[in-house]
Amino acid sequence: MLSEGMQIDPVIVDGMTGVILDGMHRRVAAEKIGLDKLLICRVNYRDPKVLLKRWVRVSFTSSALLEDLKVGLRLIKVEGYEEAIRSADSGASTLSLLTQNASFVSPKKLESIPSSFWLVRKFDELCRFHGKTMWPAKDVEAVERAKKGHIVLYVPRPRKKDGVKAALYGPLFPPKYTRHIIPARPVGIGFPLRWLRREVGLKLANEELKRHLERLKVKRLPPKSVYMGRIYDEVLYVFGGR
Repeated sequence: MLSEGMQIDPVIVDGMTGVILDGMHRRVAAEKIGLDKLLICRVNYRDPKVLLKRWVRVSFTSSALLEDLKVGLRLIKVEGYEEAIRSADSGASTLSLLTQNASFVSPKKLESIPSSFWLVRKFDELCRFHGKTMWPAKDVEAVERAKKGHIVLYVPRPRKKDGVKAALYGPLFPPKYTRHIIPARPVGIGFPLRWLRREVGLKLANEELKRHLERLKVKRLPPKSVYMGRIYDEVLYVFGGR
């Protein structure tokens, strides 16, 4: 945000509770750099068309990283992909790890979604320690990624009430854990940060936002379109150009 001098995409917020659905870590970052306002898009979280999905974590493999993950996450080996995924989805395990040649699960039952958070953060920490890039992927891609030779961390499926509870009371979900799909998503607005700083009043900031949006052209992209290197499952309204 600082390097670009703008907030490019709005934070997605439940219009009734004010809970941030997508962008909680941007909110934390904004506070740290002296902003007291954020560009938001309100949605009705109770609308069944608003879906909550999850990301799985994918990393390049190495024997040293895999051994450290087995110890650090306290994993036990299971028969195959199906058993590992079923174990995580049913709550029989806190999470699962998929690789090309073997699958593993945490032996502890899932008590609550937050009980998996320390394991997810441990996975991220060990990937960084071994110099391995970690990136998110859709849960339906987990087995495909593992078969290609990657290490895949398969996390429990969150529910909407888990997201609201985490936002209101904590702890926050680790980055790239939840994935919300809304009927239509505005992106690319690029609102300058100077209008979001504490010294600018809310009324003045909203007036400038209205003028800013009126100057921009909007392009509608259908679901499954690629934007900024990511495939989106919802309709996108891409703001940009003059």
